[in-house]
Amino acid sequence: MKIAISSEGPHLDSHCDPRFARCNFFIIYDLENEKFSIVENPYKDLHPGAGFKTAKLISERNVDAVISGKVGPHAFGILKSAGIKIYIIDGGFVREVIELFKKGKLKIQTKPAPGRGLHTEGKEYGWNREHHKNRSIE
Repeated sequence: MKIAISSEGPHLDSHCDPRFARCNFFIIYDLENEKFSIVENPYKDLHPGAGFKTAKLISERNVDAVISGKVGPHAFGILKSAGIKIYIIDGGFVREVIELFKKGKLKIQTKPAPGRGLHTEGKEYGWNREHHKNRSIE
């Protein structure tokens, strides 16, 4: 079984990143042989479209599960349609999260987290329309 963990850095001792589409790296960990690889997230600064493209990137890595803080609606749909389970974390280090996953202590995300797009206004993230005043919102 392979899992993808959103991470701030490229090591097992890196902090987990609570953002799926905006994380710097993914640690792809193979539970059977206990080896890992690193995938840099080339879409972290993309707007709009980071969730969609990042989910496609990870689904192409043949992982069985994603572990992250929040997975928004576009990424959630793509991952679910690929049969990838999504688990929620609230901080920690990659190495610790792997152990929690092995022990079955992580909660499955059953619905998408609110997105940051214009349709949600992103208020729960401190984002507002003023940041996009030069765009057509309606």
